[in-house]
Parts: sequence; C-alpha cells; structure tokens
Amino acid sequence: LYSYPATKMYHETIETVFANLSKHAIGLFLTIIIITTLVITRCFSFFVQDKDRSNSKSCYPPYAPYGILQTINSITSSDSPWLFLRSARRVGYVFRIRLPLPGRPMVVAVGDAKAAREILLDPASTKPCGVYRPGILGPSIFNSEGWRWSHARKSVMPAFSSRHVERMNNVCMQKTEEWIRNKLNPKIDKGESFDVGYELTKLTMLIICEAAFEYKATDEEVDMFTSNLEISLKSRQKTGMNPIRRKLGAILPSVRRAKSAAMHLADFGLKIMKHYRDNTALNPPPNNSSRNKAGDSVISLIVNNTNYANDL
Repeated sequence: LYSYPATKMYHETIETVFANLSKHAIGLFLTIIIITTLVITRCFSFFVQDKDRSNSKSCYPPYAPYGILQTINSITSSDSPWLFLRSARRVGYVFRIRLPLPGRPMVVAVGDAKAAREILLDPASTKPCGVYRPGILGPSIFNSEGWRWSHARKSVMPAFSSRHVERMNNVCMQKTEEWIRNKLNPKIDKGESFDVGYELTKLTMLIICEAAFEYKATDEEVDMFTSNLEISLKSRQKTGMNPIRRKLGAILPSVRRAKSAAMHLADFGLKIMKHYRDNTALNPPPNNSSRNKAGDSVISLIVNNTNYANDL
C-alpha cells in the first residue's frame, strides 16, 4: 500500500521522535533526582537539628503536637488559625512549628503579648531578610533596620502624637458602639448567627478609613476593597511560585482579573486623597489651628509629601 521511500521516511520520523523524547525524559529524570536529593537533604538536616535541640540543655519552646505534613496541610487551608489555637491550648502560647524552611533554624509562634513585646524591644532582635523582604514598595518602617528604620519612624511620629491617638481612640469607640447598636444587638434579639470574622474585618476597615484617612467609607466600598485585595494577593502569591504567569499574564483570565482588582484598589486610594484635598479646600483650618502644622495626620503626611512624584 505504501512505497518504500514513504515507509522509510515514516520509520525515520518515528525514530527521531523517540530519540527526542528520550533526551527530554533523561533531562526530566535528572531534574527529579536533583530536586528529590535536595528535599531529602533538607529534611534530614532538619531532623538532625531537631534531635540536637531535643538533646541539648537549652530551653527551647515546645513543639506543636503536629507533624510536618499535617502542619503544611493545615497552614495552607482554612484550618490555619485553628491549628495555632489548638497548639496554644495544648502546649502554651509560645511553641515551635515543624516546618523545614530553608535558611531558618526554627519557626516559633508567639501568641503571648508580653513575650512578643520583649522580643520586639530586645536590641539583639533583627529582621531577617528572608522574612522581612522589602517587596514591591521598597524599604519601610516594617522591614527596615538601623538608620532607615529610625528615619521612617521619625517621619510618622507627628501623626501618632497624643492628640491624634486620642482622636483615633474616639473614632474606634464611636464605630464600635455603632456596630454593637446597629449590627450586634439586632442579631442577638432575633437569635440570628453571623460571620464574626467578616463583620470585624469590615469594622476594622471603617475605623482605619476614618481615623487615619479622615474618610467615612461605606459598607459597599469596604466589601469592594477586601474582595479586590484578596484577589490581588492570591494572584501575587501564585505568580511568585510560578514565574511563567508573569510572562503569560495577558492570556490568563485570573491574571487579568487581578490586574483589574489592583486598578480598583488604586482608584479607591485616589478617591480618599481627593476627598481629603476637597475637604481641606472647602474647610480650611484657621491660622492658629494645629491642623496647619506639618504631620497633622496620616493622610496629610501622604498627601502633602513632596517626595512623591504623583499620587500613584
């Protein structure tokens, strides 16, 4: 049915395909071996270090009563907060977590306020680069050390003077009482349940917007902000784990949705700054008012900072 040259070409094509597949299979096999060796080496060193710590006389915090696989499964799911709560109730509020993370001798969870304060105030405590990366926003008061941290702290100190802290406390009290009166008490009277996490997140956002940014956000704006922020953060996490998403973002619906969510977040920030400028223009403070002083509030530090090229 087939001529000899065609049959010969067919067999040569098949041999070429299998030869290429063999090369790719060998490369894939070697890659798997290398990755497996690195994982086994890391896990072995982790267990050796764990055994050394257990046999040493040093006073390390106790381990959470969960293995590595169970810990990873819980942390990467909705069970994450309950894992920490169960562990704290069983072994105390300061405990180690079995996570063989590279570059970290141990992972310790601190749920005690006094212990956390002592750690943060200890001059020997540093912010390791592996945990406190500058990120897309660059160095800040949250991830810096030394003179850069001191400079950032000094620049925001006026916004947290006793006068402003008192004003923020009043806003917190007012918003909390409104929430209890308008949301919590009606639910109690009707015997209805509600999502505590969702309601407290919304309450926190309302307080921050008014106390720090002098903007009274609506429930719809808070819902928009939280949903878009969640979409953006999840997409950024996936992109960090899979760099191909950065190259193929234009054809991936999830990446396009994340970019749209980021634009909505930026528009919300611009709206807050525009509201502050319009409100200041319509209601200028008197000449002897403290609002004329530099660093009057958090939003004024942002809007009146001449180091920014633009609002974005």
